[in-house]
Amino acid sequence: MADEVKITNEKSVKNSNNSHLSKKDINRAWFRWWLLAETSNNFERMQGVSWAAAIGPTLKKLYKDPDELKDALKRNTVFFNTEGIWGGLIMGSTIALEEQKSKNPEMDGELITSYKTGLMGPVAGLGDTIDWSTFYTLVLAGASAVAATGSWLAALIVAAAGIAMYFEGLFFTRIGYSQA
Repeated sequence: MADEVKITNEKSVKNSNNSHLSKKDINRAWFRWWLLAETSNNFERMQGVSWAAAIGPTLKKLYKDPDELKDALKRNTVFFNTEGIWGGLIMGSTIALEEQKSKNPEMDGELITSYKTGLMGPVAGLGDTIDWSTFYTLVLAGASAVAATGSWLAALIVAAAGIAMYFEGLFFTRIGYSQA
């Protein structure tokens, strides 16, 4: 695939058209999404505003024309709702699609919106089931057992699970970007 994008240990991630986003850009987009995913929930757009805030600086780097940037931001504030950690898959692949659109203005922006909308439900189902209903429940059960003995290590168990889930989301974001 000529436009395949891979994340490497290099400072920049480049494709055949010489456009690039740094690994830092991808990591920062994930970090912003991780911080903001649940902060702007509302009944009109759910996480749409948080999504746009997380991806906004990356879009600004991709779209130099103010009108194109405005369209991209509008496209990324539409209704969106998924599980935050696994939503990294959608974050990474959306960044890759936006990068393709920035190089090919003929590409229909509705494709990106449809892609996100199509994935948000299935990804939420997987993330909620695997991370929150299974993994985190087991972590809390184990931490509760440790806390019942009076040990302060219970707090470390819960914190370690949160840290692990952060890196899980970062991994998903990188995979989404490199495989889109």
